[in-house]
Amino acid sequence: MKISCLAVTNRPAFRPWLLWNYEKQTHADKELVIVEGFNDLVAARNEALGKATGHAVAWFDDDDWHHPLRLERLDYLLRWNNAGVAGNRRGVFLDLLTGWGCEVERTGGVFFNNAGVRYPWPLRFTEGPAEDVRWLQLAESTGWTEGAPSHAWLCHGENVINHRLRHEYPMAPEEVVAFFGGPHAWQDTYERLVALRESLARAA
Repeated sequence: MKISCLAVTNRPAFRPWLLWNYEKQTHADKELVIVEGFNDLVAARNEALGKATGHAVAWFDDDDWHHPLRLERLDYLLRWNNAGVAGNRRGVFLDLLTGWGCEVERTGGVFFNNAGVRYPWPLRFTEGPAEDVRWLQLAESTGWTEGAPSHAWLCHGENVINHRLRHEYPMAPEEVVAFFGGPHAWQDTYERLVALRESLARAA
């Protein structure tokens, strides 16, 4: 199944990090759709959906970390469950500055960034509260994976929703690595995080 990875971004400093996360995906049938230089997030998301040519979409925010098997797992779930939406209940908030994290689990619905959605998409985005959740809830069915998680949200000063000071981070870096399956899944991640921090410092 072809999966379109959709990135809506106005932050050039995150571009190398975004491309690295996309390129390390083991799922071969994929494309990356980037919409940038926008003033309206709703319009940008709809533009990204309009450009997607895949059988499913996966939102690929520029400041997220994605397990190398994320797209493979989504492909399996969407096929096996014949689901409209597939995702993992578990993830991590990761402090960009320190590499420490905290586990987070969703018990109802799915995390927008951690989901894959089959074509046809539930609806176009419109203004309103909890738009991400509503968009996903309109899908016909949901498939879950309870195994190894596939996604982390980077918490940093430029992230309005997940500013680094909004969370506590009890998981040491080595615990974060183990949580996602060990060094193989996390290969080169910390080196890339260092490069991202340096890029953000230069852009400040």
